[in-house]
Amino acid sequence: MRKISIIGSTGSIGRQSLDVVRNNTDKFKVTAISANENIELLHEQACEFMPELVAIYSETSALAFKEKIKNDSRFKGIEIMSGLEGLNAVAAHADSSMVITAVVGMIGLIPTIEAIKKERTLPSRTRKRWLQAERLSAGSLAALGLALSLSTASIRPYSSA
Repeated sequence: MRKISIIGSTGSIGRQSLDVVRNNTDKFKVTAISANENIELLHEQACEFMPELVAIYSETSALAFKEKIKNDSRFKGIEIMSGLEGLNAVAAHADSSMVITAVVGMIGLIPTIEAIKKERTLPSRTRKRWLQAERLSAGSLAALGLALSLSTASIRPYSSA
């Protein structure tokens, strides 16, 4: 069974990814999810998929989410995080072997770096996010411990050898 993390589970790509999981429960399990501020949908998703970690990027929405679940016994074992730290934790979740970065713009770049550092599988659409990193110099990527081939959207841990 493949365990996955989804950064941006409440957006259209995140919802489509969860549909795939929902229709293939024998093949996939969601271990971590995140959203920006749609805590109503995130709550529904967390109740259905029971991930080990839920992250909300918006600090205000994270506080509202914690208030919403404080008396819900289903959430006793679920870790709740916020901000960029929370997104990075979803990307680097120890039980996940695949990370789907389904957020708009550059906000997904740093969590995607975390996923690569942890050697998680990235679906091809997530790898395309790296084309947005075209402005990063090879030296900047090497400083992050990464190498990037823009021609093939290939990402791998950096090796100077």
